Amino acid sequence: MLPRPVAEQLKRGHKVQAESFDCVTIYFSDIVGFTAMSAESTPLEVSGLPIKNDNQHAAEIATMSLHLLSEVKNFTIRHRPNERLMLRIGIHSGRCSFLYYI
Repeated sequence: MLPRPVAEQLKRGHKVQAESFDCVTIYFSDIVGFTAMSAESTPLEVSGLPIKNDNQHAAEIATMSLHLLSEVKNFTIRHRPNERLMLRIGIHSGRCSFLYYI
């Protein structure tokens, strides 16, 4: 999935230039046991980087992560109600350069 500004430029037939940011925060997580859970489920049962924001990204990602951890406690897997969904979350901030290839 491309960021909206990049997708809009590509739709207009414009080239998208490589960009560099002094500091970004990348969120990554996985659902503990998801591979086994999805292997035992049918497909029907398991179903903003380029916008600069004055170095608020780390705080926003950390807040989102805390909200996800809080909310996942209340989530029920419809077809596996006795199993609990658990998340692993990592956050890293630092310099980033990227170029979109289509």
